[in-house]
Amino acid sequence: MAKVKIQGHASGTGVLTVTAPNTSTDRTITLPDATGTLLNSDGDGSNLTGVGVDGITSSADATAINIDSSENVHIINGGKYLRFAYNNSNSHSAFQGWKHLQFGNNGANSIIAGNTATGGSLKFIVNNTVEMSSDNANSHNGTVSLELRADGRATSQFTANAWLNFSGTGTISITDSHNFSSITDHGTGDYTVTMASAMANSNYMWQGTCMGYTNWYPSIFQKNIANTTTAIRIGTSDAYSNGGWQDIPNIGVLVFGD
Repeated sequence: MAKVKIQGHASGTGVLTVTAPNTSTDRTITLPDATGTLLNSDGDGSNLTGVGVDGITSSADATAINIDSSENVHIINGGKYLRFAYNNSNSHSAFQGWKHLQFGNNGANSIIAGNTATGGSLKFIVNNTVEMSSDNANSHNGTVSLELRADGRATSQFTANAWLNFSGTGTISITDSHNFSSITDHGTGDYTVTMASAMANSNYMWQGTCMGYTNWYPSIFQKNIANTTTAIRIGTSDAYSNGGWQDIPNIGVLVFGD
């Protein structure tokens, strides 16, 4: 039979009193089969071991993360990062680094990340197989399927990179546009339209529309001048004027590509 032993301290002179509570019910206190020290009612828990995880302790320095009285969580120290991973690995995680936010699905398929530059882009990346570093949102080996840029443009193979509506008569002027910055009038029915942000190459596709006056049959063409990554040389004509070059009052341009 195991025994219970209460042993005094050889140097102490105080008297320890064990007091029973005001109860009429029998109670049993089962001691653990282990060596340890009882926690005081006014203690701070610093003597406890085997609880929590590395980096989260009763005396941890939590100046980078603050939980206020309304239970709002604030990350207030630049350069720190926060990761949530349900299987204790990097394969399924949400990662907030110094300059970007990354969501990963099994290390591949889907990542959303902001560019490293201030006010950068938001990218949807597929077929990535590497973890992105905390300070470089471009450290992936996948394919960007859609990018939302800081200027509001959404670039992909299925969204318009630029569009333009302008008046080609009199003093030419842009009526409305997206990613077009200027128009140059070279003469009757002859214009260069210039994009604000360059395309990745000159192999993009553009389409044009035009609307003339009553009984007009206007057309829009690519002039015999190669596109650049920012500029398109276009011409407009009208069958009503024997097919010659003609200024058209309403012209539209749409651009798709890389």
